[in-house]
Amino acid sequence: MAGSLFLFYAGSAFCSGSFAVLLAAVIFVYFCYWLYARSISSPFNSKFRRNPEPLITDKKIRDGVLKQGFATKKLPDELDAIVVGSGLGGLTTAAVMARMGKKVLVLEQHDQAGGCCHVFEEDGFEFDVGIHYVGEMVEGNINFEIIDQLTNGQLQWVKLDDDFDNVVLKKERIPIYTPEARWKKFLLEKFPSESEGINRFFLLKQKVLNHAYGFMLLKILPRRLANFLVSSGLINWITW
Repeated sequence: MAGSLFLFYAGSAFCSGSFAVLLAAVIFVYFCYWLYARSISSPFNSKFRRNPEPLITDKKIRDGVLKQGFATKKLPDELDAIVVGSGLGGLTTAAVMARMGKKVLVLEQHDQAGGCCHVFEEDGFEFDVGIHYVGEMVEGNINFEIIDQLTNGQLQWVKLDDDFDNVVLKKERIPIYTPEARWKKFLLEKFPSESEGINRFFLLKQKVLNHAYGFMLLKILPRRLANFLVSSGLINWITW
């Protein structure tokens, strides 16, 4: 009975030209069910967040965590995984696996962990070596939620000014604003003769972002479903 109803509505949708919408809905329902079925083994199926503790600024205490020299006597008898490199990708992978109960060893050739996130001091000033700012770190954003879970809620964020960055052309300061609508409005007012190029830039930016979401979707979907979306071309329709 259910199969007959599905075929009936699928046929009706196809005749009305909205079969793609129905197919997308079916895929979405299947994806939600797949996520639910796998949630038991997910490292994020429980809340690990706790109230923020006082920030540790003592360099010796920090170095005790970030600068752990290698020694074979520190190794457990059995390891499930060895991660080479303690950058963002390495530490995230290791943290997720450890959260799932695996024994993980992280190896780093530098004298401290962190990759492009680590800092150094010179003449009393602290410098970062890579990341200067991170966008969209607000509750509800998937990147924020993942980092919040992996750090047990201990990583706190400070909002930057709306003009968070600048481009300097011939000594003229051109700010980059947030939110994006304000930045676009500023550019259109500042360079009215370049309105066509500015509008095309923001359209292309959104298109690239949509395809990035599509790429991430394909990475977490079951392989057969991901292959179907690619081979059928539906992934291009979904991320347009």
